[in-house]
Amino acid sequence: ECPDVFELIKVPVKSHTNHGRNAEYFAWVQKHLREHPVDRVVGFNKMPGLDVYYAADVCYAEKVAQEKGFFYRLTSRYRHYAAFERATFEQGKPTQLLMLTDKQIA
Repeated sequence: ECPDVFELIKVPVKSHTNHGRNAEYFAWVQKHLREHPVDRVVGFNKMPGLDVYYAADVCYAEKVAQEKGFFYRLTSRYRHYAAFERATFEQGKPTQLLMLTDKQIA
């Protein structure tokens, strides 16, 4: 249910993988923002182009380093999520970060 003060837009995605849907979502959002500019972009998922990122999960690269083997880092899933994480946290980016716990800062 969506309050009347908000416009709910369902983004059409077709991919069968989470990282594929995430990439489609990002491409759709970028196109939509070019056609309908906004003052700020707030995200709850790591992705390029955010003005504010509200962190609700730990560092993906660190988690993979601790829990996955070398070959996992060769997958398209890893490459996608690692690239989106780098784009969110890269030094020199103006993205403001909102963190919930110390684990997210590490």
